[in-house]
Amino acid sequence: MVAIRKRDNKYQAIASLGVDHKTGKYIRKYFTAKTKTEARTLAEDFERRYVAGIDVVSGAMPFAEIVPIYWEVMTTEKKLAFGTLREYKRLFKEMAEILGDISFNKISSNKIREAVYAANTDNQRAVRLTVLRNIFKWAMQETPPLIEVNPTANIKPVAVPKSAPGVVYTKEELSTILDAAAGTLLEHAIFIQYSLALRFSELRALRWSDIELFDKPKQGRKSGVATIQWQLTADIKQLTSEEDFTQTKGKEKRELPISSDLARFLKHVRVEQHKTALRLGNLWQENDLVVTYMTPAQHRDYAGGPINYRTSLNTLKKILQKTGINGRVSTHAFRHTCAAHLFDKGTPMKKGQRFLGHTMLATTDKYYGHLTSDSLDELPAALLRRA
Repeated sequence: MVAIRKRDNKYQAIASLGVDHKTGKYIRKYFTAKTKTEARTLAEDFERRYVAGIDVVSGAMPFAEIVPIYWEVMTTEKKLAFGTLREYKRLFKEMAEILGDISFNKISSNKIREAVYAANTDNQRAVRLTVLRNIFKWAMQETPPLIEVNPTANIKPVAVPKSAPGVVYTKEELSTILDAAAGTLLEHAIFIQYSLALRFSELRALRWSDIELFDKPKQGRKSGVATIQWQLTADIKQLTSEEDFTQTKGKEKRELPISSDLARFLKHVRVEQHKTALRLGNLWQENDLVVTYMTPAQHRDYAGGPINYRTSLNTLKKILQKTGINGRVSTHAFRHTCAAHLFDKGTPMKKGQRFLGHTMLATTDKYYGHLTSDSLDELPAALLRRA
């Protein structure tokens, strides 16, 4: 049986083939196409081949043919962030030059090492190995498994030295960026992301129901709590269902203290949203999102919908050009900046780990171990006055 749904202006067909009696898991395959007819044809063809006993996916297929199948899994089932998908695509293209023509179940550990160490730096080698580990792990879990032995299992991890946390802005640069962002799509996004050190996917998914502001906070205490448990990775401007939201990276919710500055700023944003909703009437999509398209100039058709990655990146690029601040353009920079300022103030590494939502302390130490850090309640939002 084939089910069809629309996602990101494309059609996705789901072929359901019943339950695998060995594992007890449902067998489903996803097919994405530009038209409903094309998606349905792909799924129905798969079903016919499956029922006829023809190998639809075989470990004997070359690496270059297995990659698009795994890519479909990543884009439909795993719902990886846009930036992660883009990086995977680039890496697979590079490694296909070495592994592309080899049968997937014939790839040896030595070939894996050759593909990994063809990269120029230890960081790039570590990422390549992670990507290859993931695709072979998936192949082992397929029904039936595509391979019997995982060639990445005995390969030692690549030792990566501690590195700087990417782009980090000074307080002066951050203030300049915030001024230049006024009236743009990122007018509210930058300050909120910086104040809570959110991943961009978490910022997009933040809803007012996740925010609790205290009526009368005690002097010097936090003014509210933000509960972070969801992310929005699909690069969309309109929500279709609750399925668009997935658990945040690490799959553990975290409660972050809200400073008085951020509390005032959030109240201001809420008022502005109500005004915009009244002005636009039926054009406004009520999705309970904290950061959203607000003005007619910011894509009137998507007012109230989630800001998307591509548009946000282009907007940030223009903001930085306007300020004259050089460096790599990244929506992750404000999370890095918050963390760097946090540790610079003396926050202990363990508290910083919880605040950032890192599953492992080693991840926090890798990027921020060279900084010294004393109170999680004193958020970096207090460094700026924006309300």
